[in-house]
Order: sequence, then structure tokens, then C-alpha cells
Amino acid sequence: MSDTSSDGADRIENRRWIARKLRACRFVSWDRFTVGEWNGEQSVSVYGWIERGDMHEDFAMVIFWPESETLYNLTSSARYSKEFTEVLHGESDEHNECRRVEDTFNVENAIMTDGGADVQEADD
Repeated sequence: MSDTSSDGADRIENRRWIARKLRACRFVSWDRFTVGEWNGEQSVSVYGWIERGDMHEDFAMVIFWPESETLYNLTSSARYSKEFTEVLHGESDEHNECRRVEDTFNVENAIMTDGGADVQEADD
């Protein structure tokens, strides 16, 4: 077990509320988290993975503001996007399509799939 005393993990506020929300997303395998401050309030960003069934995984992320019990979530999963939001918020919007960096931005450090796409230099 690693020492978390110097990274703020020992001072996470409202831990039970966060744990309840994470447990409710049974289709997500939660992996890592960071603790920081955002607009004067503690924030806890939690990252996880959703199995897709094709030997790949989609990402899931929730940013918690424990003091005010507010949160923001996102996922690359079209299949679980609506359920993910409903579980966390009690209601859902439509899925905001997650797009590939390689298809839009001309950057060398993008993960390339299917050989990548031809990306044209964008006019500034």
C-alpha cells in the first residue's frame, strides 16, 4: 500500500458520498484519482474504465466537489453514457459523441487506430 499522506488523499472531504456514487456505477472499473482545488473548493477527480467487449475499454471520469456535493462526469462510451449520467445525476442528456484526436488535430503524439486518418493543416 502506498503512502498517500502527502498528496491530500488523507484529507478527502465527504468520502462516503463519493464512494456511494462510485459504487452505483457498477459497469465502471475505477482505477485512479487525484485531489486538488478548483475555485477554492476541494476537487477529487476519479478515472476508470468500461469494458466494451471488443478487447478495448472506454474511459470514464468523474470530478467531485465534496463540500457542495456537485459533480461533473464524462465518458467515451456511447453504450453507457446515458446510464452513467443517470446513475450519478438521476437524469441524463444525450451522449456527446467522443471523437478521435488523430482525426481532427495534427499532432504526432495521438494514438493512431486503423492506420490513422489524413489530417490537413488547419488554417489559424
